[in-house]
Amino acid sequence: MFEIPKLIASTPEPLLESVPEILGELDEIYAYHRQCLAHGAQMLETLTAKQGVAHLLAKGQSKRQAKALLGIAVDVALKAAEDHAKETGELPLVAGVLGPYGLQVAQKEYLLNKAQYLDFHLETLQTLLEQGPDCLGIVWQTKLSEPAAVLKWCTQNVPRLPVYVTLCLKDAKTLSDGTDLVEALNMLASFEQVVSLGIATCPENELLQAVKSFKETTAIPVSVTNAQKDLNELTKVLQKGVTSLANPTLLRLQIAKKSPLKIRHDH
Repeated sequence: MFEIPKLIASTPEPLLESVPEILGELDEIYAYHRQCLAHGAQMLETLTAKQGVAHLLAKGQSKRQAKALLGIAVDVALKAAEDHAKETGELPLVAGVLGPYGLQVAQKEYLLNKAQYLDFHLETLQTLLEQGPDCLGIVWQTKLSEPAAVLKWCTQNVPRLPVYVTLCLKDAKTLSDGTDLVEALNMLASFEQVVSLGIATCPENELLQAVKSFKETTAIPVSVTNAQKDLNELTKVLQKGVTSLANPTLLRLQIAKKSPLKIRHDH
């Protein structure tokens, strides 16, 4: 059974937006991934959450350049994982990451139907998957219809691809757009490919209750990403059997505080 590892290295900020920039900083991106792996990360997320083909076209790139940039983002992560495996004998996973429509077009409020969401993401999704990542991350989702559209396509076209989804929560009971959390979790869990459901953002005082809702609603493993920046609070959540997908802030906190948190890959 495919399992999301205990600790995932996320991508650096700010995300690069042009082929010349990313080509000029490949060494930096590679070094970042290697640093994450050296500090215990067991899966790398690609540099693609805030950019896709449509986003890059709007920034002035050609379609060929946009696809090349996305391919490079996956290739750098794969190279870092392969080199780490040569040195340690442990091969990390690489996740191709798809961010929400609103994050890419800089709109907080938007309403598209499922066909429109899929149309927006499809070329990006296909380009990422062509590079051969181990799984797909659909992250920072504020609405239910958007990940549902992508998951339906995956079911029809890449049914064996493991997928994880992380959600932005307004509070412990609802998504950012007001959708009932239990309704969302039940729908997402109905897709057999979904191997983990997670919390991308959540008010800190609602986090533990939100995790409880996840665990009571579905048996699928729960993950917590950048729901908050307090390492001690996250440690409390982890003690309740929750997977942690680390973001750059959390990674720095772990290094700086020399966290006693034990990260290991359970298979």
